[in-house]
Amino acid sequence: LRLHDYGLAEATAEKAQALEPSTKEDASLLLDLAEAKANLSEPQKDEAVSILKGLAAKAPKDAAPTARIARLLILLGQRDEARRLVKDALQAKVTSTEIEKLAGDFAREESQEKEQLAAEALRRAREAFGHDEWKDALSQAQASLKLLPYVEAYELAAEAQVALGDPEGAAE
Repeated sequence: LRLHDYGLAEATAEKAQALEPSTKEDASLLLDLAEAKANLSEPQKDEAVSILKGLAAKAPKDAAPTARIARLLILLGQRDEARRLVKDALQAKVTSTEIEKLAGDFAREESQEKEQLAAEALRRAREAFGHDEWKDALSQAQASLKLLPYVEAYELAAEAQVALGDPEGAAE
């Protein structure tokens, strides 16, 4: 793996498993095999993901393999699975600098996604408000507010409620 000869690494790991059946339970060997499969010129993603999910299901109490599994899942496009693994590790008090870094990265991603969704709902609220579509403007402003408390979303919601004949609701 260090030489980036993933084909040789895959073949070696598979031979080791064939020669020593007890190594099927060896997390390190399975991680090497999954990493090799993930990095082949024609990646065997399904096989790699299957190996990694099997390892993750065993919920190791060792942070190093957990972080490595998460990084490989990310490489294979399984971000949600990696996020769940990191979250489970932290809840089980399995932590390391790498796991905490991954958790921070995931938290930033979630925050950015939330901000984008709120901004998009606010944009749709403005558009609906501009076309005197009060119900849609109110609905979109409220959707934005559920995600982030933009002042403009409060204002649009209140003005849409007034336009809909609900000044008491606007006062709330």
